[in-house]
Amino acid sequence: MSELRPGDITDEMRQAVDMARRQGLQKDLRALAANIRTDAEVGTPVRAPGGRPESSGRCCGSRTPLVS
Repeated sequence: MSELRPGDITDEMRQAVDMARRQGLQKDLRALAANIRTDAEVGTPVRAPGGRPESSGRCCGSRTPLVS
């Protein structure tokens, strides 16, 4: 099988790759938005960036309350 050289890659190929990336990102954003909507409708607690509920008062499962 022959290998592709830099001159073999056409503008159409580059555009196709860019379009595929954009579509993939749009799909990811749509899924994220759907998850956010579902969480808002269900009323699940907002989670901190570390994955812990901020309202729990506990830190990473320890028995020591969070210090604010």
